[in-house]
Amino acid sequence: DGFPKTQAQSEFLRQAHLWPTRLISVVLDEESVQERAVSRLVDPVTCAAYYRTPANEKVAARLVQAEHDQPDKLKERYILHMQRLEKVAQSFPLAFRTVNGDLDIGDVTQEIKDRINKPSPS
Repeated sequence: DGFPKTQAQSEFLRQAHLWPTRLISVVLDEESVQERAVSRLVDPVTCAAYYRTPANEKVAARLVQAEHDQPDKLKERYILHMQRLEKVAQSFPLAFRTVNGDLDIGDVTQEIKDRINKPSPS
């Protein structure tokens, strides 16, 4: 999960003679990422992320939006991630596949399963 994220990590795998047969990226457009991040709050005490208000009132009262979830920071992170992802895709073109993350969770899960089960080109 989440590896490789960069060209350097991809190169590490290649040098170690580790050739992934499946690399699946769940992709969202920047607007969808912004929408989802707005609802994410973090407990500064436990570092747990919440997408809904927790039942514990003390925890709910201390939740904050993480600095990296601010719209300008999120835009920077999104652009960087997409640039890195393109390099990873170039490193392993036969293994790399994408799934639309805007689909219903059941459909995303099925798309991932389909990509795992589909024979890879040789």
